[in-house]
Amino acid sequence: MNFFRHLLLEGEPDSALAGGGTPPSNDPPPNDPPAGDPPVDLYDGLEVKWPEGFDNGLAAEPSLKPFVDKESGVINFANVMKSYVHTKKQIGVDKITIPGEHATAEELDNFHAKLGYELDEEKYSLNKGEESLLSDEVVANFKKLARENRLPAGQAQKMMDFMEEHVKTSANASTEQTAAEIKAGLEGLQTEWGAGYQSNLGLAQRVLTEVVADDSVMEALKDPRIGSNPAVIKALTAIGKKVFSEDGFKGDSTPSTGMTPEDATIEINEIMADRKHAYWNKSHPGHNDAVKKMLKLQDYRKGRS
Repeated sequence: MNFFRHLLLEGEPDSALAGGGTPPSNDPPPNDPPAGDPPVDLYDGLEVKWPEGFDNGLAAEPSLKPFVDKESGVINFANVMKSYVHTKKQIGVDKITIPGEHATAEELDNFHAKLGYELDEEKYSLNKGEESLLSDEVVANFKKLARENRLPAGQAQKMMDFMEEHVKTSANASTEQTAAEIKAGLEGLQTEWGAGYQSNLGLAQRVLTEVVADDSVMEALKDPRIGSNPAVIKALTAIGKKVFSEDGFKGDSTPSTGMTPEDATIEINEIMADRKHAYWNKSHPGHNDAVKKMLKLQDYRKGRS
């Protein structure tokens, strides 16, 4: 009777009689056995002496392997603690805090310095490439822009190198295009003037040396885009024909080697309109020469010398 009374007095709602499980034991819980052997590729089947309470889920972590003795499986806890202290000291050393909207210039400088920005202006240098097409002024302005935007010098240098290459490529393409246009223009002028091409060039040059006679103009004409421009050559030639009409439009001190189709046509028309010309009179002493001249004029009109 006392036995049952004791059970009733000591019983709790979670006891066996109240519908609960087995009474809790006062014995300490046994250690959980390892979930399994560590991966063979880490310890090659070696039994590691993991400490009591060790989380078996960490047994496969490669970072723990340096602390395990390769022969005994014993863990070097001294090295573990040393590594832990060192790691704690490193946390936050290189921490980068992104500046907020109201960050000061100094805060922005410090932030970008951690990303590679050079705070010392003397050390922030950019180098032009060989035979650079960029002027010193352009480089100085670009450097100023890069510093104002806190661009690391290495990145700024790469951007300037890209700009340099782009300028060179554009310049070469422009030069090739200009050369092609000059060549096409002169070839067109040769076709138009035929045998009179060299004569007219000499006449244009005579205008420059005898009429213009200006060193600055001569210097400007050294630029092929000006000196070889068909419109410029034609203009100078037209001036020469009016200024030097009294000496037969000679372009230089040597006899003319040809005539333009236009000039030849004009002279042919004049001869054809002049019935008193020796060309029309077979008995005239100069008839044969006049016929030869007419044939030559016909060649000039067709662009042949």
